[in-house]
Amino acid sequence: MSLTALTFGKKKNSFSASAVIQITRPSDLIVSHSNEENSAKVIKSCFFFQQNEPYILANVVSGVVSEKMYGVIDGKKFEIVELESKYGYEGIAKKGMTIGLIVKGLEREIIESGTTILFEEKK
Repeated sequence: MSLTALTFGKKKNSFSASAVIQITRPSDLIVSHSNEENSAKVIKSCFFFQQNEPYILANVVSGVVSEKMYGVIDGKKFEIVELESKYGYEGIAKKGMTIGLIVKGLEREIIESGTTILFEEKK
């Protein structure tokens, strides 16, 4: 055997590439069920400097919360602008997760701790 064959092999391609590779993220496996109530309990709310809309820190009590929903507090609807969860900015969270919500539609309102927020799908 020559030194070239030992170093570089016999120039055979003995590997085969897979045709399809499917990558799933944990957030892809979260699904919303239509018969389940989607709700979260407020831990804290605050305002950032020069912002009129509150930032809400909440714990998802039941169901699923996503950016494709709107929230209802005491009959007032608001839109979710951004949702942060343990998956980052994926825009979805499930029961048991702590979430951060940037919302639109609740100008200068302080939301008390313990308030329940109901979430509904946008139609």
